[in-house]
Amino acid sequence: MKEACIGANEDGANSTYDTEITLATRMFAQVKEDLGKLVAATTMNNENFQNVLADLTSSHIKGGNEVYIDVDPQSVDCVHFLIDADIAVYHRNDNHKVRLMDLI
Repeated sequence: MKEACIGANEDGANSTYDTEITLATRMFAQVKEDLGKLVAATTMNNENFQNVLADLTSSHIKGGNEVYIDVDPQSVDCVHFLIDADIAVYHRNDNHKVRLMDLI
């Protein structure tokens, strides 16, 4: 009886975890799609902006100590736009580095 109860609890935990992962994946995909639409609408001819977003996204996916990217003089306007839109944040000790905000 004890083993059956433990097994049922584990099945419930796995089910909840799978549901949460599915939901988080769907949310991330929706945010990614919305961000893609925003970039397409606002930066038709601005490759700098697209490069900054690509760098931020890849550093965010890598995680760890590499979530921040350096702000180049060419990308300052792009970074300010992302900061004002609450998409990116400055490093708390170094204003020459930014990262994507936590999406969830």
